[in-house]
Amino acid sequence: MAAVLRDVEQEIDRFRARLLAAAGKPREAAAILQPIIARGGAQPEIYRLQGRVLMLDNRPGDAANAFREALRLRPTDAPAATDLLRALVTAGQQQQALLAAREFEKFAGNDVDFFNIWMSLEAQIGDRADAKLRRTRVAVALPDERTNRMSLAQLHIEDGEFEQARAIIESLRKAGDSLDLVVMDAQMRATRATLADAAKVFDEFAALPANQNSTAAMLASDSSCSS
Repeated sequence: MAAVLRDVEQEIDRFRARLLAAAGKPREAAAILQPIIARGGAQPEIYRLQGRVLMLDNRPGDAANAFREALRLRPTDAPAATDLLRALVTAGQQQQALLAAREFEKFAGNDVDFFNIWMSLEAQIGDRADAKLRRTRVAVALPDERTNRMSLAQLHIEDGEFEQARAIIESLRKAGDSLDLVVMDAQMRATRATLADAAKVFDEFAALPANQNSTAAMLASDSSCSS
């Protein structure tokens, strides 16, 4: 009976903490969660919520500790694993984030956000070739996963593999053009050719009927030409 009452109290306090966090009061939310944790027996969800509240309070290092505790209690908690990577990256602990990604990949590797953070870390400080290979496989299996394909195109640009990058960018732009794709296209052309060629991409995009009144597109074009 006591355990049931404890669980009910935890749920009530967790709900109160979530309301306070949503209202922009992360410190008050953390103050509600801390006694639950101090009493012992807190569920993984409490630690995960504590971590998210601490992130809102700009305390990524403490948040990472909370997410680690949630994962110690439930290693299969994919959202907590993703939260841990975000906290470590925010805290400037990229190497620890990469190690954590490799540790929890078997449980969270199918989570899109986890995968993208992990692959970004691998590309930056880990096994870049493996990151590119994994992103290529996902691009084939899930062609509608736009973030992955854009990240893959960026890797190709950075590595001077312009034909591969161009094929991905053109495919994405045909499926649904947007300013972020135009910026990437211009970046590729500026790296491969000239700034004038890059500026032309913005001019063509801004000239399209749907974009003629787009302030963002015009500002981007002006910025590129003045670089």
